[in-house]
Amino acid sequence: MHETKLIKTLRTLNRKELGELLRFSQSGLVTITDKGQELLELIHSCSPAFTSPRLKKEQLFTKLFKGDPYNDTKLRLLQSDLLKLANQYISTKMLLASSYEAEMLQLEHFIKAENNDYTLRRIDEFTRKVDAIPYQNENYFYLRFRVEQMKSNYFAKRSKDYALDALFKNLEAFYFLNKLKLFCVRISNNLIYRNEPDHSFLEEIRQSLENQAFPDNQIILGYSYSILLLTGEDTELQFRRLFELLQQFEKQLGPHEVNTFNKILENHCIRQINTGNEEYYEMLFMLLERRLLKAHEIASGEVKTFITLCIRMGKDMLAQKFLKDKKQSIVPAEIREDAYNYSMALLHFYRQQYDQVLTLLQQVEYLNIFYKIDSKKLLIETFYELKEWDSLDSAMNAFRVFIHRNAETSDVHKQNNQNFINFLYKLMNSKSNEQKRLQQLLLQLKKSRHLAERKWLIEKVEERIKS
Repeated sequence: MHETKLIKTLRTLNRKELGELLRFSQSGLVTITDKGQELLELIHSCSPAFTSPRLKKEQLFTKLFKGDPYNDTKLRLLQSDLLKLANQYISTKMLLASSYEAEMLQLEHFIKAENNDYTLRRIDEFTRKVDAIPYQNENYFYLRFRVEQMKSNYFAKRSKDYALDALFKNLEAFYFLNKLKLFCVRISNNLIYRNEPDHSFLEEIRQSLENQAFPDNQIILGYSYSILLLTGEDTELQFRRLFELLQQFEKQLGPHEVNTFNKILENHCIRQINTGNEEYYEMLFMLLERRLLKAHEIASGEVKTFITLCIRMGKDMLAQKFLKDKKQSIVPAEIREDAYNYSMALLHFYRQQYDQVLTLLQQVEYLNIFYKIDSKKLLIETFYELKEWDSLDSAMNAFRVFIHRNAETSDVHKQNNQNFINFLYKLMNSKSNEQKRLQQLLLQLKKSRHLAERKWLIEKVEERIKS
């Protein structure tokens, strides 16, 4: 019984919801037999883990049907009834959580049962409520389409003409915005997997902007600019458009879209910086600071990005304050300490407090693979700065083996880190003090496509050249 569909469904509910399910079964709104109610109460007594041996089929059957020989079919039928009941409760709960959906079903009832002038007033009242929604997102357009559809059906039954312009406009906006959002996610993945974009839809987006099909909807415009930016079409123009849209219309976009558009702008800045365009450091810092200081939850990867950026821009005191103020906001909680300790180690490294770097890196076992990899690289760089050559050589060899054996990272990530070690070996070569070799190495570093810690390696080579 422990791994039946019924138990798996009940495990998706928390304690409060399980109590509500029990009251739902007793409400009279649904049909349940006495044996079914008794079985539900027996199962409920084993919540929320549902691992008790009391849930064995034979034990349950004995309690339900005292003295009867075990009949698996009988018990299965009761389980099936309870599964339907649980699904009905979940559907009802989800419906009640969405007031607009519930009211729309009520309108459909009135149109069918009442269908008079008062029904039309009900529809108009609901229309005003929908129009008061602050963000004109895909849900808004769907509700407006359904309202127009109801009005059209209402007048059609009376053989009266009703203009369909609003119905078509909202249907087109609902379709177009949904497609934009799906396409935006797809394009973001394409930047990783290098798949070709859908050029026919790109043309549709261009035509929509050119014809000003949705001139007043900032969400549709934002996703249109985002997609053209992600596909590399006049990136400076699209970046400026999206940035200005965020600046002017943040209150009309809603939290989800603001967060999405901010991240698209940030990722564009990061890609530009990775190609050597350092003009984007200031813009990236401004975008990240504005978003992260207001955020209630901050992804651990974003912490590393922001702290690294603060250090590169000489804002280490701001980075330290950010870590202190926002530590409890870092998610997921299980790698919060990883993010905090690594970031503090980075700060100590920037301040040339290498002993504290070693203390943090050698005493903490990082759970997250990417923090573990970066901590190993930081340890290597610390040994280099301290001129601990034996420890450095040992750490480099161990890191090379670790990267080769690790199966959790992509081939590109492995190549980036392998190249870091290869270039560092070249720098440590006994002949690397020759000016000609150093200049060649510097040129290779700047041209290399896949390379971790490029900036630090270039600094070390340039130090050698000057000395």
